[in-house]
Amino acid sequence: MREIVTQHQLREVVQLGFCYLCGRAFTDEEPRTRDHVPPKRIFKLDDRSPPLILLAHEKCNAAYSKVDEQAKELFALLHQGPASEPPIRTKIVGIASRNGVPSSVLLQGLKLQPMITKILQACHAALYGVFLPKQTPNLILPPLPEFDPKTHGVARRTLLPQHQIFCRMLKDNRRMGNVDRLHAYNGKFRFEVVWGAFDGHRAHFAAFGVDIYQWHRLGGNVLGRPQGCLGMYRMDGDTIPEGASVAPGVELGFAWKEPLNPFEE
Repeated sequence: MREIVTQHQLREVVQLGFCYLCGRAFTDEEPRTRDHVPPKRIFKLDDRSPPLILLAHEKCNAAYSKVDEQAKELFALLHQGPASEPPIRTKIVGIASRNGVPSSVLLQGLKLQPMITKILQACHAALYGVFLPKQTPNLILPPLPEFDPKTHGVARRTLLPQHQIFCRMLKDNRRMGNVDRLHAYNGKFRFEVVWGAFDGHRAHFAAFGVDIYQWHRLGGNVLGRPQGCLGMYRMDGDTIPEGASVAPGVELGFAWKEPLNPFEE
């Protein structure tokens, strides 16, 4: 079992000797920078410690500047309400509030996939000390609905039966204390993962979930169900990181009410 949950453990992550975005070492020709993942401006002032900070090449990090800016402005909208400006290159199509607090939002032009992929690369590097390419095979289900201008409705995401399996696998193993986890930003950011194998195959995969301010609730009024950020990914060579938590090959049978919320208690 691997975990990074204390301030001391989070500080040690900065010692990684490679860029978590490209995997290359740092040289005088390729200077490095300290990157907060997710961007610290996502979080309220009281929640900005302890942060998750990793080293990256300045050039690699700059390639995600627009993605990071969208993330910052998205959460400013969700924290402050409809009066806030929408994220760059997006348009608010609909927003529902409850007691003055946004409870659901629908945006046109929101790009969640690169935002989540960057988080996945950072957390894998932090937990296991190895690089995860952004081209790594994965099946990611984002937590927020997106607007489709062609149908004037919610964009249809590829929701597969496997997503419910990944979600149950993660929740079952968390209940047993058998997950690798990274918690930061005063507990408002959580990444958890457990490894397993496909039935009848030696191909291994990781079932994971990401939570930021319980964002699985923010799309509920639009989607009609709580949907968190969850999915799977596979390392090259179908290997499992050393010391990683591995799920038992049996059905655990715990009862859950929200099949797409990986952080259901």
